[in-house]
Amino acid sequence: MDFSGGARDKREKYINIAAEMIRNMQLGEDATQIAFVRYSGLRRTDSVFHLKKHYNASEAIEEIDRTPTLGGLTRTGAAMLDAAKEFDRRFGGRTTAQKFMVVFTDAYSQDDPVDASAKLYQERVKVLAVAVDDASQPPDHEQLKAIATDQKSIFLEKDFPKLFTYFTQCRQ
Repeated sequence: MDFSGGARDKREKYINIAAEMIRNMQLGEDATQIAFVRYSGLRRTDSVFHLKKHYNASEAIEEIDRTPTLGGLTRTGAAMLDAAKEFDRRFGGRTTAQKFMVVFTDAYSQDDPVDASAKLYQERVKVLAVAVDDASQPPDHEQLKAIATDQKSIFLEKDFPKLFTYFTQCRQ
């Protein structure tokens, strides 16, 4: 989740969307597991919690909500690669599990996320790009395309009902 200075005004919406997704999941060691990673600039990616920490949706949402923003610039590509480490077995990753990464961003990264997205695609990680609408600075659609696995994996605020449906269908 982009917690940079440029996304500070979107933080609450990001968290609300993530909370809604988490509430609709069956969490558990052998079910859906979630990790939460916040990021901003270079070397400013922070794993708030790992896959195996929360099997209670309310507790996970509370921890996300308490997480402060980082400020600064945005390095989405670097953050995606750092976040991919969460799929490691020591954090609760399972080799047979379907892997998703949901990137909440305004899509104004100072690094190019293309290489990170390609690497994740090779590792069979499905990447969804989620952005909120902003009249004063709309998300960069080209960068959203670079982040997401495919065009169907980009979701803007008006698409959020489709996001929940899509995510549910992919997990089945």
